[in-house]
Amino acid sequence: MKLSDVAGRASRPEVTPLLAGDPRELGGYRLQGRIGRGGMGTVYLGATRSGRLLAVKVISPEAAAEDKNRERFRREVKAAAEIRSPRTATVIDWDVDAATPWLASEYLPWPNLADVVRENGPLPEPAVRELALGLAEALAAIHRAGLVHRDVKPSNILIGEDGPRLIDLGIVTDPDGPTLTYSQEVLGTPQYMSPEQALGLPVTAASDIWSLGAVVYAAATGTALFGRGAPPEVTYRVVHARPLLGALAEGLRPLVRACVAKDPADRPELSRVAELLRAGDGGREPGQRVRWPWSGGARPLPGGRPGADRLAGPRSGADRQGGDAEGARRRRRRLPGRAVTVGLAVATAAAVAGAALAAYLA
Repeated sequence: MKLSDVAGRASRPEVTPLLAGDPRELGGYRLQGRIGRGGMGTVYLGATRSGRLLAVKVISPEAAAEDKNRERFRREVKAAAEIRSPRTATVIDWDVDAATPWLASEYLPWPNLADVVRENGPLPEPAVRELALGLAEALAAIHRAGLVHRDVKPSNILIGEDGPRLIDLGIVTDPDGPTLTYSQEVLGTPQYMSPEQALGLPVTAASDIWSLGAVVYAAATGTALFGRGAPPEVTYRVVHARPLLGALAEGLRPLVRACVAKDPADRPELSRVAELLRAGDGGREPGQRVRWPWSGGARPLPGGRPGADRLAGPRSGADRQGGDAEGARRRRRRLPGRAVTVGLAVATAAAVAGAALAAYLA
């Protein structure tokens, strides 16, 4: 059974009416309803004058009043403008300097993976394989841009007729740039965080690979790899506990086991996802194949990318084109895997878990 067949049985996201205090227009786009609400703002259903539907993400005035939130949103827009992949949502327009910052992207009226699994139960193995390959393709595009997603989880994966789309770059980061994570603050979802991210340590592309493995496990079993509970409890298990893969189909174990290695240096390159799926399937080809345009680490594409210069000031109009983006990024860098030192504790349990991780990797 294909992934789209399973998703076809799940309910579509509901669009609710606008509330009294909601804007009716932003950047020339008419807002028609609410798609959802997150930690920093609201996502609306918008439309161009010609009737094209868009998802318009708007930062709340309270969040926009804090410089770190504006900078985080600026990074999200910059990342979305640089990434070119059929496995991510296409960005249409934005204004990061407005009193109410916003971002417009293509509207995908598809269910997310969390809803698909909740309504239909664990996915059949062929659908999970298709999911894994699609996520690897999306992450490859993000990593080629020199970025790390940091929030790969089922609710950020939409499932449509052509497979998965990875969305929400709200906490994306450039490993070579300044951090937006402050003391005692860890961004992300504990059940799908890598050990280093859960401890507030710097993350690389290897952290997204951990999350890919955790998502594959959840899709195939209907449960989180390290269970649920209060964030400190989950953080402790993510860092300290060994993953138990007995509930996972045997054909998926090589991939998940490799992805959730405690040491970032031991996790596979994205180019090996198909190989690990074949290993778990007795050498047979998975239902979908991906041609990888590089070998080894995430390699920057030559030349610039359109759209980055638009961050300098407000723009509107879906038909405008951006200029050249920044030059090619540096290659992905890994953490020194066997010299992990816990310098930041996000909670008492996380501190204990950090000591356990250091001992485990010693």
